[in-house]
Amino acid sequence: MAFVSWKEEYAVGAGTVDEQHQQLFSLLNRLDGHIRGGSPKLDVDRVVSELERYTKFHFSAEERVLKGMGVAEMLEHKKQHSYFVTEIAKTRHALLERKHVEPRNLVVFLRDWLVDHILDVDKQAFRSIAATRTARQSRDGGTAPPHHL
Repeated sequence: MAFVSWKEEYAVGAGTVDEQHQQLFSLLNRLDGHIRGGSPKLDVDRVVSELERYTKFHFSAEERVLKGMGVAEMLEHKKQHSYFVTEIAKTRHALLERKHVEPRNLVVFLRDWLVDHILDVDKQAFRSIAATRTARQSRDGGTAPPHHL
């Protein structure tokens, strides 16, 4: 059974962003598998490094989409992204050092933060985009060209 499974309720309605979120879930599942399987530190570190790189890529892409669509709450959104990247780096360090840390607790924290962020912050931002788009189309009599995410 997967550590974290994609659910339709996580979808923000932007295909690329949703696909990237699913990839983040896949990386968390791989990390959890390595931790539960007692993989060597080097293998765990590789997955955490990949998670860190992909997370930075995803956050950058998501921020470009949101900024391009005029989302007003970008500063707070970026702060939350920065926080998560910092936590991944701390997780990597803690897992490599194995100092007074339960690896499973770290991966559970990462999963919970990501799911909460998607359900709350990301969905709010993308709802804002959809509302703006609907208002624009209504104002323009439904003739405005659609914006694609």
